[in-house]
Amino acid sequence: AGWSSSSSSTASNNNMSTMKSMKKAVIKCAPLLLLGIIRLITIKGVEYQEHVSEYGVHWNFFFTLCCVEGSMVAWKHIKGRHFSLTLPWDGMLACLLMMVYQLYLSIGGGQDFIENGPRQCSSDDSNWLSLCSAFVANREGILGIIGYLSLRLLSESMARYCIWPKVDASTITELRQWRLLIASVAFWAAHFFLTSVLGVSNSRRSTNVPFILWSMAQNTSVLCLIHFAMTSMGEPVQSAPRIFMSTNRFGLQVFFVSNILTGLANLLVDTIHSSNEKAMLVLSVYLMAVCALSQLLDKIFDKKRVADKKD
Repeated sequence: AGWSSSSSSTASNNNMSTMKSMKKAVIKCAPLLLLGIIRLITIKGVEYQEHVSEYGVHWNFFFTLCCVEGSMVAWKHIKGRHFSLTLPWDGMLACLLMMVYQLYLSIGGGQDFIENGPRQCSSDDSNWLSLCSAFVANREGILGIIGYLSLRLLSESMARYCIWPKVDASTITELRQWRLLIASVAFWAAHFFLTSVLGVSNSRRSTNVPFILWSMAQNTSVLCLIHFAMTSMGEPVQSAPRIFMSTNRFGLQVFFVSNILTGLANLLVDTIHSSNEKAMLVLSVYLMAVCALSQLLDKIFDKKRVADKKD
């Protein structure tokens, strides 16, 4: 009877955990899916300039984010239930996905299919034809999910290793600097080996492994330089700069508005034929607007939180 009661309790807890994960996935994915549909309708409606080689005919990055977020929620649920949290499972899964995906691209003909494949399928089965055509028309975006999911997993693993290591507070500043430096050098070395020794070129279009490594190398290098600049001022770094915190806190809102600003810039300015000086001016105004938005949102919600505490 005791064993039966324990098994029933465990099954009930597992079901509750699964329901919570599903609810979390819906909360995370639904806004991204909606934004992706709105962007698709808007772009097709106003005949906005677009390159199908970027994500495909109908796909956009909001759909990619939706799939990545849903996959991350499912992975964290599985990891929490079946794996020991002491091992770097995120990084291990990222490496496995990257290896399999790059083998498909380099040996299985995936890179050639993405770059030179047709945008429609030919088949006698109408149901298969529609599914196949939808896939090949948006192959860059759909297959790119694997690359961006690997990038997300690798980023989380590096964040735990470099930014939030479980060490004494007295040594964390120096440890962060060294680990960021080591990670940066390692990513650049791996990127150099793949591109210069093995001859696998960067491909933003397929989101291949060299592109993922380049993204990680660039970002860890920038973080390393920023951390060094902050620590060189003589005070230990206890938290990230406010601009980083606010942008991270309101990532979806900032990303959405930055997409709108990008569209406005392309509609109002002849970006293709702009001079270097004009391009730098547009980019500077764009970045200032995005940063100002994140700071404004941060202040508004901070004031709201203080007011709620007083009430």
